[in-house]
Amino acid sequence: MTTAAASHALYVSSGKKSDAVFGVSVGEFGEHDVSVVPDPVEGTEEHPKNDAHALADYRDHSLSKQKVIGKRLKRKAMDRGKLHP
Repeated sequence: MTTAAASHALYVSSGKKSDAVFGVSVGEFGEHDVSVVPDPVEGTEEHPKNDAHALADYRDHSLSKQKVIGKRLKRKAMDRGKLHP
C-alpha cells in the first residue's frame, strides 16, 4: 500500500506528467470479489522500483463482468475525487 502523494511522486520521478491521482482501495476490489495481490516492480533505467505495485485478479469473472466491475470501481474513484495533488 502507498499514499496518493507517494504514488504521484514515484510516477513523475521518471519524467512522466500527471495532473491528478485517483484511487480505489483493496477492500473496494474485494467488494466485487476481485482479489489484489502484491506485484512489486524492480527498478530499471526507465522505471523506478515500486514495492507498492499490485495486480487486481479478475480471472474469476467473465469479460463482460470484468468490464462492469471496472466501470463501477472507476465511478467510485471518480466520485471520491482527486486524491493528489
